[in-house]
Amino acid sequence: MTEKKDAAIAFEAKKVENVWEAAKTLTGISLGEAYARIDADLGAKAYSEIATGGKKLTDIKPPYVYEMMSELFGPLGIGWGYELLEHEYIGSRQYKAQSGKTITEHGASATVRCWYALEGGVVITIGSMTGGSKNSERNYAESGAITNAIGKCLSMFGVQRHIYKNEEATVYENPDEADEKAKLSQRFDEMMVRLDRPEKLEQKLEVSHALGDPKNRNQALMAFLAMDEDKRVVCELLSIGEELTDV
Repeated sequence: MTEKKDAAIAFEAKKVENVWEAAKTLTGISLGEAYARIDADLGAKAYSEIATGGKKLTDIKPPYVYEMMSELFGPLGIGWGYELLEHEYIGSRQYKAQSGKTITEHGASATVRCWYALEGGVVITIGSMTGGSKNSERNYAESGAITNAIGKCLSMFGVQRHIYKNEEATVYENPDEADEKAKLSQRFDEMMVRLDRPEKLEQKLEVSHALGDPKNRNQALMAFLAMDEDKRVVCELLSIGEELTDV
């Protein structure tokens, strides 16, 4: 009985293997090759760093995903695509930013079903996923929700799966943002030496001002204000700290 079961499992595994090799995308490559290549590293420009839940994660920029899918499966709408099932504008809210400016935030959600085509007229649906987006502009929130849903849906197929599984995910930094951060950090250092006891401030910060927790940094600076240190310099440092957080 066990031998028959093992033989059946081996037979099914062989059928799956044959599908990966025999099935071809509309660009003529095997489904197995396409599946391997949708997980390839696309280079630094294709990735960005996002912060969520207190963690820094790597995200892939949608245009690079779409380009890759079109190269492997064929043009959007022919070799692969999506169907918009639901699209809803959730509404808006207003809140005050740390700067005191009033921000209006719009929210939207979307549900899409993605698909890809194979030679012989075969169309495979990947499934459906719901995505959401928030933006100060309503139209960007609505389009962003669709983009977010497409990304989630394609991840079910394994697109850039090393990013979503957080396995060896490389964090790439925008060169312009890195240059701006370096300038701000240099300015921070120059202002720090103007305090009477910069070494004590370093002690309170505990971590590099460029990479440390902004809360720790600002708390330490506020402590110096309470100790009647050079208030103008400390206020300048607080300002730079906020800029470093935003970069």
